[in-house]
Formats: sequence, structure tokens, C-alpha cells
Amino acid sequence: MDAYDRHLGGPAVAQDGNCIDARSELRRLLADPEFHCTERNKRFLEFISEELFAGRQTAIKAYTVAVDVFGRSPDFDPSIDPIVRIEATRLRTSLSRYYELHGREHDIHIDLPRGRYIPNFVSGNASASCRPHDQATPESFEGPILPSRALSRLYPSPRRKWIATVVGLGGGLLLGVALVAVSWWGSPGMVFSDQPTVAIRAMAADAANDEQAAALRDALVVALSRFQTLSISSEYPVPVSKGSAAAENAAIAQPSKYLVTLKYDRWGTKPSIWWQVIDRVEGRILESDLEVSTDDGVSWTSSSNPLILKLANEIAGRRGIIGGVEAAADWQHPTLGDGCILRAQAAVDADDRAALEATRKCLSATLDQRPNDSAALAALAAVLLPLSMGDTSSGLAAEALEHANRAVALQPDSPSAAHVQMLARYYNGQPDSAIFSGRRASELNPFDISISADLGSILFLVGHWDEGISLISQANRISDRPLAGEILAFNAYRQGSYAEVLRQLQDVNASKTYLGQLLTVATLARLGRMDEASANIAILRRSHPDFENSFSADMAYRSIAPSLVAALKYGLEASGLRLK
Repeated sequence: MDAYDRHLGGPAVAQDGNCIDARSELRRLLADPEFHCTERNKRFLEFISEELFAGRQTAIKAYTVAVDVFGRSPDFDPSIDPIVRIEATRLRTSLSRYYELHGREHDIHIDLPRGRYIPNFVSGNASASCRPHDQATPESFEGPILPSRALSRLYPSPRRKWIATVVGLGGGLLLGVALVAVSWWGSPGMVFSDQPTVAIRAMAADAANDEQAAALRDALVVALSRFQTLSISSEYPVPVSKGSAAAENAAIAQPSKYLVTLKYDRWGTKPSIWWQVIDRVEGRILESDLEVSTDDGVSWTSSSNPLILKLANEIAGRRGIIGGVEAAADWQHPTLGDGCILRAQAAVDADDRAALEATRKCLSATLDQRPNDSAALAALAAVLLPLSMGDTSSGLAAEALEHANRAVALQPDSPSAAHVQMLARYYNGQPDSAIFSGRRASELNPFDISISADLGSILFLVGHWDEGISLISQANRISDRPLAGEILAFNAYRQGSYAEVLRQLQDVNASKTYLGQLLTVATLARLGRMDEASANIAILRRSHPDFENSFSADMAYRSIAPSLVAALKYGLEASGLRLK
């Protein structure tokens, strides 16, 4: 046994002396906290490396990796389950990112060539590389690679940036600055990501309902496409009945990251849909439920069909399952592009100033490189609006409107652009234009209940009480979470139902918002609970110390109907406040 054999403890896979440190490099890499990689992909790398060291490279196949590393069952079929191809791409990206940033510190680099599961250990001398003598067998080849759009969302390829040679003392300074730039721009947070892909698979409980299952799938695809938040795969274009040969043997031509499975059945006399959303990379079910229609007479293609509305918002909506999972992953490993947009939406929903500032930066960086990205412009406008609250002199609201207008001009059919244009126009004192934009957004995506809730809120605040409450109520019949609860509380206040006001405000945690705090104080005063009103005034003064002097200007800034302002002012002054 030669030195290489003794070092690796198995048959030699290469005779090159540079390979003697291959295992040391593997151990160093796996222990380095700067190597950003999931634990199971570290196990993946360790497994295929040990197989290589032991001379068993021809045994490295998708099946063995899936069973031995990812815990798949012995009946694993790589043509149906793409887990190994997907994780290989993810591992390949992690390796590339790591060595791009830290490669100068390592004499040997580990590379996973595209299309194969056998790693290369390459020394700094290109002629001295650690590779098996024998080429991989066809069985170890990855096969069809997922489309880049499907994978770039979580596994994007890093953008390589090169530094020009500099000479002399001045050149050394420039080199230092350039290295900082590489560290920034080459970091995982500066990789671009695209929308996640999803496939829709529909089946019927029995063959007699295949036609209904087909109509269900088509209607859901139409609804999801209106959101423009997902890339919808062409997998499973034809629904199949449960237990059919097609259902058992369907092959996946272009696997997506997410799979939505629908099963149509009848629950008594009403249609029912059992559904689930699967993360195929992690191999887990994200959500599963059974929905039963309350109205058998509504067409699948109708935007008022409650089942389609429910499913579309659960899957692709602003607070949808897939967007939530993707945003959470992007907070861990930030990206530009779609990942940043998803984080921005989460930051707006949470009203978290630190998160808003962070996403403002990543959206600006996105637009520096993609100035005509309508979705990023719309997201930036949405972030600037809450940042502008309480500081009308900052100019952020006007900047938000400028970005929103440009987003609409670049993509007139974008419901998200029209949606944020509605909000920006409203907060720039243009309520009529805001309502026009909101109606346009609703036409572009009649399935999005967040548009309905926001449009309803604006309509109510400017005095269109009935239409506004009607839209909000329709949205809340679909949503599992309360929407526009603050507006519903205002409506209860307007009607003198003060106990209901406090209940509504508690449901939506309105103590965090300026209007919610004002409404709480006014309601407590109208109920005669003066001690509690005084305590809430103290809280309000901490966040808005000059609110008594700015009250009228604040209400005008929000274009709130005079009668609603008068009712609110009456309650506030009953607490002892003197407003201007």
C-alpha cells in the first residue's frame, strides 16, 4: 500500500501526490463555520467523498445517495423524486460560493462537476488534481438538470467578479477596496433569485369526476397566474383518477420545487377538495386541508368561487404558504431579486422598521443592477410607505409614489404594481386616484383578498362606508387571519358599538399603529374608563410626542372623511386632550 492508500485507509483513486491532503481539506471545509451549507448536504458531500477515497466512485448513484444520505425508502425512483439532483445543485452552489470568498486560504478546492455526483479535489496547480482514474459510469450521471429558473431561487449561481491588477502603493489601496467590494458583492446575499416554481396536480376520487377535477385544476392555474408570484410548471397537465395507471406511472418531465396536489370529491351534495402543498426539496408537507364548498352553483372559473379564492390565496397570496417559506429561507441566506421582494412583503406585514430598512437596501441594490424590474420597484414603494409614517417631511411618501408609478408604467398588467400605486396615491393625498388604482388592481387580480381589503379600507376612510365594509367583509370570509380589523373597529366606533371597537382592536394588535392608539383612547373615554384612557395617552405620547398639535394635519394627510375625524376628535377630547 502506498502513502496515498495509507493516508486514506482504502484503495487509491489517484496516484497524484497532491491528493494526499484531500481528506484533510474535506474535514477543514466541513468544520468551517463560513461554509454555509445544510447539515444533510454536508453529509452528502462527506458520503460521496468517502466513496471516492475508497475507490467506489462507480457506485455513487442517485439511488445510493437518496437511500444512504437522505433516508429515502428502498423503492426510491430518481425519475419521480428529484431530491438528489436538487440537493446536488444546492451543494454545488455552496461549494462555489465558499471557494469564491475563501479560496485563497486553501491549497485544495473541492468541486462537484455539473451532471455528476463524484467530487473533484483540485490543487492550486491545475495540472495536479485529485480525480478518479475511471470516468463515472452513465448511472452516476445526474440526468436532466432542473431548469435554472426552478433552482436559482434557492440555489443561485454566484456572480464572479474579477479585480484588475494594480501596481504600486496606490494600487495596493485600490486592491484593498476592491477586496471589500468582492466580499460584499460576492456574498450569498448578493445573489439574484427568481420566483419559486410550483406544479399543480389534480385527481378525482373516482373516474366519474375526472372532468370536474380537470376544471378545478384549470381554474386554480388561472387564479394562481393572476398573482404573478409563482412560476407555474407544466407538470401534470391532465388530471387523473385515483388508482389509475396514469396516476401510478406519471413521470415528472420538469420537476418544480413545490407541488400542489388536489383531490376532487363530493361531500354529500357539495363539492369538496382535499389539498396539500409539498416542498419536494425537503420532502415534507407544508400544509394540508379539506375544503367543502358552501355553494354548489358557483362555477370553478368564477372569481367568487370560495374554494378557488381560498386555495389561491393560501398558495400564492401575500401571506401564502409558499411565499412564507421562501421568505423565511431568504432571511437566513439573503438574496437579491425575488427573495428580497418576499422579505420586503414580510417586513411590511410585520411593520418592523429594522426589517424595512434592511429590505430597502436590498431592493435598492436589486434596482441598481435591474433598474427596470417592476416587481422590485413596487416592493420598494411598499417599504417606503410605512417608513414615511410620522415624518411627512421626509419625502419618502413622494418617493414611494414615484417608484409605484414607474412600476405601473413598466408593467401595466401587474396587480402588485397597481396595488402599491393605490396605497402610494392615498398617502400622498390623492384619494380619488388611489381608488382608481385599487379598482384597476382588483380587475387585474380579482382573486387577491389583500387588494380587496386595502381598497375597502381606503373607501371607508374617505367616506364610502358601505362599499368599503362590504369589500373587507368579503375578504375576511376567505382569510383565516383578520384583515383590515382596524377599519372594522372604526366602523363599530362610528356606529357607537364601543365594546366591539375594543374587541376588534385586540384581535389585530392595533396598539402598534397610530390610528389604532387614537381609536383606543377615544373609545375608552366614551366608555368612561378614564384611568385606562390616560395610560394609553402616555403610551401614545412616547411614540408621537406632538400628536395633539399635529392631529388635524395627520388626519388630512390620511384623507380621512371629516365626519369620521369629528367623531374621533370628540372621543379624544372627552379624555381631556386638546387637539389642534
